[in-house]
Amino acid sequence: PGGVSIPQRDLLWAALIEDSNLYRPYREPWLENDYGLDLRAGQPLVVNTWRNASIKPEQLLAAPQRWATLDYRSIEQPDVTGELAWTAARAGTAHGLVVWFDAELTDGIGFSNAPGEPELIYGQAFFPLQAPVELTEGDDISVTLRADLVDDDYVWQWSTRVKSASDAGRAT
Repeated sequence: PGGVSIPQRDLLWAALIEDSNLYRPYREPWLENDYGLDLRAGQPLVVNTWRNASIKPEQLLAAPQRWATLDYRSIEQPDVTGELAWTAARAGTAHGLVVWFDAELTDGIGFSNAPGEPELIYGQAFFPLQAPVELTEGDDISVTLRADLVDDDYVWQWSTRVKSASDAGRAT
């Protein structure tokens, strides 16, 4: 009682991104390799693993959405879940989601690890799609993103749905 939590609050943001180089370790050597090895069975496990990233604003396929707010002064449980929805601002290939935070240390003082901000020790988190998805401007994308604390680590789940005028929807 009477203590001060620093940071006081984190705003968690997410956006759909295009980055074939960042996606490469999820594709090679699992789906493509120079050795003639069939490693396809491992690829579904690999794409269920997030990694640190450093994203540039021009890689975003739509405007960022706030995924969650963590107010440490009143937080009651460590699990976080949220629904996000975008309309693709431009055509491109979606390779995954990027998540970052804006930290409010105290009133009016904070920092961000958002794409385009000065690089900090905190990178952004990249959550790959099961397979890259071609988007056209105007496609609707919805995402369910959740983090559940299990023991001392978070278990992440993300699912994506793309709906365009040309089809009824693709789950990825």
